[in-house]
Amino acid sequence: LFLHGCSPLDVLNEFVPTDGYTVQKNIHYGEHPRQQLDVYLPPHLHKNTPVVMFFHGGSWQHGDKDDYLFLGQGLVSEGFV
Repeated sequence: LFLHGCSPLDVLNEFVPTDGYTVQKNIHYGEHPRQQLDVYLPPHLHKNTPVVMFFHGGSWQHGDKDDYLFLGQGLVSEGFV
């Protein structure tokens, strides 16, 4: 009953650990307000640390990158930026 109105992504993100990585949020890459990205960083960066870029859905008009906390944390826990 307490989950009424929550999306499945909201529920999933509630269980994401908040330690073991850092997040640099809302880095602007353009002038439009939605042109921002978040970078999830593992605790130990190396010169050859692999980078994954994820573009969420929304037809460039809708959606929220914050819905994908679980994905950023999952990738960083495997050593990806």
